[in-house]
Amino acid sequence: MSLSDDVLAHVVQRLWWRLGTVEPGLDDDEIERVVAAVGAPLPRQFELFLRSGLPVGERWWNWPADPAGVVAGSRQWLRRTLAFGVVHRDYWQPSFGDRPSCIDTAVEQAWSVIETLPPLLPLYAHRCVVADGIEPSPVLSVWQFDDTIPYGTDLIDWIGREFDIRPDTYDAPAMRDIAGWSAAFDLNFDADAL
Repeated sequence: MSLSDDVLAHVVQRLWWRLGTVEPGLDDDEIERVVAAVGAPLPRQFELFLRSGLPVGERWWNWPADPAGVVAGSRQWLRRTLAFGVVHRDYWQPSFGDRPSCIDTAVEQAWSVIETLPPLLPLYAHRCVVADGIEPSPVLSVWQFDDTIPYGTDLIDWIGREFDIRPDTYDAPAMRDIAGWSAAFDLNFDADAL
């Protein structure tokens, strides 16, 4: 285990203690089911998080029960928030190309770009970890496509911000650009913004 793995284990243990109701973490077979449902390797910290225990509650995604359902539900939610932004908030990014005049076509065109991007894995409520194969994996708060902000440079940083559980010694990595998603959300990844 690396130093950051040890720090993550300690922070997660403190989180579980605070939350109270935590089920056993995923085993190798269950992790394989999640990887198959996602269609991409899991970020290292996210896999360690899933293995360490699973909080129970309405805001936590139920990965062990139905990984494919979690992925499908997350994608439906992303598609709805994208459609809402395109239809009601005039949301459009240059990465989507020229905006069609037909709203339905515009939504489909924007979604076709989003589908090519690395998966966003639901973590807690509307917080998602990026699964682009590059570590560290940032956590984003995706409320609407035009209301998306970086919420942690990695899982340790996110737990500190979300639940006010910070390790005594840990230098969070700098926020990095996320290929595709940075343009889709028009995110500002200025480290000082966090």
